[in-house]
Order: sequence, then C-alpha cells, then structure tokens
Amino acid sequence: MKKPGIECVIIAVDEPQLDRCLHAVHTQDRPFDRVRLVNNVAPVATAYNRAMADIEYERVMLVGGDMILYPHAARYALNLTMDAAGVYAWGFGLWDPFIRKVICCTKVYPGDVAGQYPYRDVLRCDLAALAEAKKDGLREMLLLDVVLGTHFENPNADQVFRRFYVRGQKPRAGLYRKLLRRMKKETGDRRYDVAMDALAQGEAGPRLGCSPNIERMREVAAGGK
Repeated sequence: MKKPGIECVIIAVDEPQLDRCLHAVHTQDRPFDRVRLVNNVAPVATAYNRAMADIEYERVMLVGGDMILYPHAARYALNLTMDAAGVYAWGFGLWDPFIRKVICCTKVYPGDVAGQYPYRDVLRCDLAALAEAKKDGLREMLLLDVVLGTHFENPNADQVFRRFYVRGQKPRAGLYRKLLRRMKKETGDRRYDVAMDALAQGEAGPRLGCSPNIERMREVAAGGK
C-alpha cells in the first residue's frame, strides 16, 4: 500500500533551468510529500527506472530539469487524479515559450503502476512503456488544457542543439522546421538557427539508436561523429 499523497521525481542533466525548477518544486502551495532529484544519470531510461523503483506515495509527478511548475501544480495534480482505475498516467500541459505553444507534458503516475513498466533503452522510451501498459488494458489520460508549468524557458545554445538534434530523429521534423523558421523571422533570435541546424543534423544522423545519452549528446553538440 502506498501512502496517501503525491511525491515529485525530478530527472535532470544540469539544465540552465534546474535551480528555478527546484525552487518551484519546493515552494508549492500544497507541498509535495516527498521530493527526489536524479541528476546526471545516463541514459534517461536508467534515471527513470531508478526513480520509479522507489515510490512511496499514491501519486508521483515526473518533472524534467527544464520544467518550472506553477505554485498550484501539486494541488491540481492531486485533485485531478483521484480516480486511478485503469490509468497508466495523466499528462498535463506545459507552456513552452521557446516555441510558443502548449506541449505534452508533465506526467503523474499512480504510485502502484509507476514501476511496473520500466523504460527500455530506445529513443522513444516513454512511448514504448506506454505501449506495454496499453497491452495490459491501461490508458493515458491527457489533460493538456490544464497547464501546470513552463518548459524550456530561456535555454542556452547547447541545450537548444541537444533538444532539436533528438527532435530531428523523431517523426514530424518538418513541422518543427516550419515553426522554427517562423519564430526566427518573428524574433531574430539566433538560437532558432541553432535549432534548425540541429534538426537537420538529427535527421541525417548519426543515429542515436537509444534514449538520449548525456555524454553522447555532448559529443554530438561538440561536433563529434
């Protein structure tokens, strides 16, 4: 039996937003019952599995180091996830100021489900785990109109490169290229040039073939093959 309440797991790689992320997590108007930081563990599948193997509470919110929660996030997340029957996870929206849209998502998991579907070391490890949960009759509930924080505020150039290199290896890269071109035209911000270059490099290779690895992405960002 899990304890009543909600805990927070932060998976990070020393993002520029991490200090603000931690401050937001620790200053919720309804405090998290437990907070843990898993920082600089690679690949991300290993970080996730390590965190989810030790859940104490009925709900766990997974937060990235580039996310900054609004003060009401824990309270809303707990109130909107009361009925967990048949649920693998709930996904709440995040406002992404870099691409100026609400994205998916920060997720909340039932505590007794969280560790049952470990991430495999594949590029889209979250979707692979969701697919396994669906085979068992569980579903993901997307509540993207409930926006609980921000994502990717004021990123540095290295962070932009890493994000969009990975994005380039996923479907729909062309849609992001159109969005990035529009953002560059509207703002003149040279980070959108970095993003478009990274997107193209991600499309062309070298293929990662695994969940994003910190050291591998640093090598790619430095021009490695």
